[in-house]
Amino acid sequence: MASADTYIVQDGSKHVNIRVKVTGDGVASSDLVLYDGSDLKNPEQLSIHQLWVITPSSTGLVIKFDGSTNDAVATIPGAKMDHMDFKYAGGIKNQASSPTGNITADVTNVLATDEVIYLGLDLHKS
Repeated sequence: MASADTYIVQDGSKHVNIRVKVTGDGVASSDLVLYDGSDLKNPEQLSIHQLWVITPSSTGLVIKFDGSTNDAVATIPGAKMDHMDFKYAGGIKNQASSPTGNITADVTNVLATDEVIYLGLDLHKS
């Protein structure tokens, strides 16, 4: 299973900026925790305002808000280097049922050993 190393760049009362490095080990992966928001008072208010991503050639991912029924918010194909800006539309809101506050990812193809996906997320807590 791939591993996700999250570095919190900024964590304020209403804003979180994180960088994530997902490293493969040759095994398919699902529900990798990119952001652990389990301590949020109102996880349903979490939103994604910006997303930066770099994926290798054949490996993409699906980014989701975690809950009893997950909310898939972005499907990113392989060989992608992109910046997606949702802040002017108010961000992508957490629509997961019984949300946990976590943001997770499924790797859509097996991430080869030592292959890396880089992500940046600009999150808002309210």
